[in-house]
Amino acid sequence: MITEIYRKCLPAFFRQKVYSLFLGSLLELLRKWRFYFYCKIVVWVAVLIKKNGKINAYVFMNKYGLTMYPGRYSLDYREIEPAVLSDEKLGLFFVLHNEKKLYFPASFTKEKVIEVYRRLLIEQDPQSPHRYLSMDISLEGYTLLDIGGAEGIFSLDAIDYVDQVYLFECEDEWIPALKATFDPWMDKVCIIRMFVGREDSESTLTIDSFMEQRSSPAKLFIKMDIEGSEMQALLGARKTFAEYSSRLKFAICVYHANHDKENISSYLADCGYEYEYTKGFLFVSWALRTAVVRSIENKKVGVER
Repeated sequence: MITEIYRKCLPAFFRQKVYSLFLGSLLELLRKWRFYFYCKIVVWVAVLIKKNGKINAYVFMNKYGLTMYPGRYSLDYREIEPAVLSDEKLGLFFVLHNEKKLYFPASFTKEKVIEVYRRLLIEQDPQSPHRYLSMDISLEGYTLLDIGGAEGIFSLDAIDYVDQVYLFECEDEWIPALKATFDPWMDKVCIIRMFVGREDSESTLTIDSFMEQRSSPAKLFIKMDIEGSEMQALLGARKTFAEYSSRLKFAICVYHANHDKENISSYLADCGYEYEYTKGFLFVSWALRTAVVRSIENKKVGVER
């Protein structure tokens, strides 16, 4: 109510002046204090109700501030300054990632490349809950469906081992960078500029229809990170999950939407797959969430690590 009166009674130019001189700084200060007290409260609550699995994450944020990756592993990357190189011919920046060129969109500044590359390293650190592949899994001889490829770092790490990569990415700005990154391996990399969902359309395909149009690979790995559309994509993959059975492995993000973990886990169990969750949590939308569900063998369905 006070906000409505403020907006109605004061002209826009006056409100802008107040914001620039005083209100903006005050709101920023309040946000910082809100973060501070939030961490204090959640640590106290976590200890009180003995949520031992999450206490460490809350304690970490209480000390180091709110972050998507509340774990000590993330601290190792704060001071990393990767060399950002320029491909003058393509007009793109790139970094050398494990001795391979990883390109970034033309809109990225050097500072943006460093920021994003640091985040990618944190994301796929062996201790990160966002890591797609467990350390004991090899993709030797697999066909990889990289659904939500973005910069393509997961496929780039797997490129020497897999037989074939189908990289799905719809963001236009990533396409030139992806083509540059995978140019040395275009004989086994196909970049597909379509959405993946539960029904086929002009802009969307299903995993089932996609796989039906191709020769059946010996082994299939599905990595899926598509900003909350994972469940819809899985609904379009029932035939594939049924057909491949023991020949299929997966890593699927379950943190984007509120009920993804429960819904996706239920889907996988219904399909007869055994799975586990990655250790630790991501801090997303003011909550600690499980990040990735992975396929496993010879373990009880729904094991949470």
